[in-house]
Amino acid sequence: MKKLKILRHHIVVFLISVLAGSLIVNWTEGPTESILRWGFCLVNGFENNDGTTITIDSQGLPIVDYGVINGVQIGLQHNPVTICQQAFNYFDGIHVPDSINRQRFLKCANWIVDNSEFLNDGNVLPYRFIYPRYSMPSYWISAMAQAQAIQVMVRAHRLTGDSRYLENARKLLSVFSIDVDSGGVAHKHLPLTSGWWYEEYASPSGDDPMPLNGMMYTLIGLKEFHNYTNDSTSNKLFTKGIQALKDILPSFDRNGHSYYDILGLPAGGDYHLVHIELLDTLYRLTGDNILAEYRNRWQEYNDAQFVVRFIKAPTKIAPVILAANIAFLFVLIELLLFFKRRTKL
Repeated sequence: MKKLKILRHHIVVFLISVLAGSLIVNWTEGPTESILRWGFCLVNGFENNDGTTITIDSQGLPIVDYGVINGVQIGLQHNPVTICQQAFNYFDGIHVPDSINRQRFLKCANWIVDNSEFLNDGNVLPYRFIYPRYSMPSYWISAMAQAQAIQVMVRAHRLTGDSRYLENARKLLSVFSIDVDSGGVAHKHLPLTSGWWYEEYASPSGDDPMPLNGMMYTLIGLKEFHNYTNDSTSNKLFTKGIQALKDILPSFDRNGHSYYDILGLPAGGDYHLVHIELLDTLYRLTGDNILAEYRNRWQEYNDAQFVVRFIKAPTKIAPVILAANIAFLFVLIELLLFFKRRTKL
């Protein structure tokens, strides 16, 4: 009888914890997720949630430590996208007094020029390491890397007037007109669209994952080059890409949440918010209502109560966040009741 009474007590406390946890998670979701991700990185020795650690060398170039992915040792690598994004950070800080951002920005820009290779009548900025998650071989290219490298070249030309930056940018455009199966970055014959989708992970032997954020970053880069040079090729590539994006966006909708890639991986971490921000940028560049429709739909999901999002399209971490809140409340209530009983004694 005593054991049954204790069991009933725990069940009641658990049910109260579930109810209360479902209510307070709207306010505790952010801190709980941050703590969980911090714990994950701490236990596994990672700096970032994706399992990588980034260090900056003496020249200001970022180096990514991928460690082991799917049993394959990747280790320390130069990632072109990471270098481009670090270059953007330096460029934004150029006007800070006494900073070394100008020098470091140009180091990144020069690395892009020095590591661009001639291929298919133009230049590519290759990745030189295996990436098992999407079956990438030891040499592959990326539309996002090409486009962001072009953006760095535009900024370097604007800063210095050196024509070699603009020449390299023009050469980097070439692979956008070539199909992935022929060594380029374009999916030119997709069944859902007459437009061209630009592949972030491009290799004839790869999985063709078509990540959404990579496509949108690519389009923004193409548009920046067109705005800077009035180049007709980049304008055509942008127009073709926008058509593909609009046609295929429904395939990335997950009942109001978004997919990270066309293979059906839900947008985890901050990627759903990134998708919203990129759609907003592209809407402002084009004024296209389809882009605004999905921006608003995904923003509505993002603004909804936790329980609503959990029912509609939960992320992988959502059940863990809810369970952590319930567990915390369960322990807290049990401790309070325990000390209350002790006080009465």
